[in-house]
Amino acid sequence: MKTTTRNAAARIAVALSLLATPALLAPVAATAAESATAAPTTQAFVDTAAPANKFEIVSSQIALQKTTNPEIVAFAKKMIHDHTQIGTAFVAALEKSKTGLKPPAGLGADIDATIARLKSETGVTFEKDYIAAQTAGHKAAVGLFKGYAEGGENPELKAFAAKTLPTIEMHYHMCMELEKLKL
Repeated sequence: MKTTTRNAAARIAVALSLLATPALLAPVAATAAESATAAPTTQAFVDTAAPANKFEIVSSQIALQKTTNPEIVAFAKKMIHDHTQIGTAFVAALEKSKTGLKPPAGLGADIDATIARLKSETGVTFEKDYIAAQTAGHKAAVGLFKGYAEGGENPELKAFAAKTLPTIEMHYHMCMELEKLKL
């Protein structure tokens, strides 16, 4: 399979994983992570990583408004903190990369739809969907960042991906722990 086909598959899988129902998330996320381990192009990395990072912040801000579950609240606060730092580091790395690339202005239609869905949900339905979206998103992000860290084209962005990967892996493991909650 050509790298561009893998990159497209990874981007589509990330977008779909954010829209999928909890029952569908595991296979979609697994496919995304497997597909994304091949190095994405720099354009694909930028176009996927930036909106995904923004999603983590926005969806976690929604979680702080919608849940009182202490584990979910603590997780959401950590996501806002860590992904704000990741976003700042990403912009700095992108500027240093001299690629001329800019992160997408918005989140994209798929992520906007997921945000709208999360905003419309309440209680346990919201909590389960938030956790499922976070788990799928972080699993896909691990594949994306690992792929770029190992074989990315731009040294600055490759170093950013390698430095950020352990944090995203930690987030993914935190998500897996949240999935064990009895909601």
